[in-house]
Amino acid sequence: ATVRFTPTGIDQISWKIPWRAKRVDLIDLTGELEVVMRLADATDATEALLKPKSVFGSNPYVTGISLDEFSADSFFGREDIIDEIKSLLRPTGPSTVIILEGVRRVGKTSLLKQLLRADMLPGWVPVYYDFQGADGIDSAYGVPTADIFSCILRETLITCHRRGVEVPMPELSADAFSLSRSELGDLLQKVYVPQYRESAAPFAKFVGHLERVVAALAGKRLMLMLDEFDKTQAGIENGVTSPHIAENFRSLFHSHPEISAILTGSQLMKRLRAEYFH
Repeated sequence: ATVRFTPTGIDQISWKIPWRAKRVDLIDLTGELEVVMRLADATDATEALLKPKSVFGSNPYVTGISLDEFSADSFFGREDIIDEIKSLLRPTGPSTVIILEGVRRVGKTSLLKQLLRADMLPGWVPVYYDFQGADGIDSAYGVPTADIFSCILRETLITCHRRGVEVPMPELSADAFSLSRSELGDLLQKVYVPQYRESAAPFAKFVGHLERVVAALAGKRLMLMLDEFDKTQAGIENGVTSPHIAENFRSLFHSHPEISAILTGSQLMKRLRAEYFH
């Protein structure tokens, strides 16, 4: 629209612009924003332009990428969820399984990565694994069951390495944990991926290896943070992932109180929670 007016002296004109939005928890919001245009003499306008003022301020939120544990200064707006997670985690007794549901890009991954900070969860060793970032296979969409277990083990051992915890593993030499992080990752990939693929019982092997990890943690509890866990359903539907994968993890958490988990996902998490993690 075009607004025509003849200024007299020093004038101003304002508009009220209605807006609407949807919060990350899907609640609708509405409001009104007033925009003011001030008119001044040319001599005064020059000085005003040198001192611009924004009614909007700055936006502290980062969009499009997840924030890792080294980006704490850029992490805003989820402190209440982190506090609730801390209050739910049991330092003793049965394991804790927490389900985080939400549509994509609401900050689930960034939240999990903040929990990797060394000072965030005293008494716990959190391990992050992203189902969405797994390699999978070329013939069909999804991640083979054996690869899921071997890759989570790899991330667990790398996390222990980073925290200075040496885990005696029968398949590794005594100096394996003296390697750099990248060298250790390559070694673990080379050793465990084929071993798990060739095993007739990869889940039993996985449990045995995690028991070694727990023993090495000297009283600390292990927490598996499994991001986009509901992506396993695509692998199940394509015959790549075992339909027993959720049951396997439920059995692990039920029988090993030293191992807890945070599972994230979107559409299918309600069903998985109702069937396996209620």
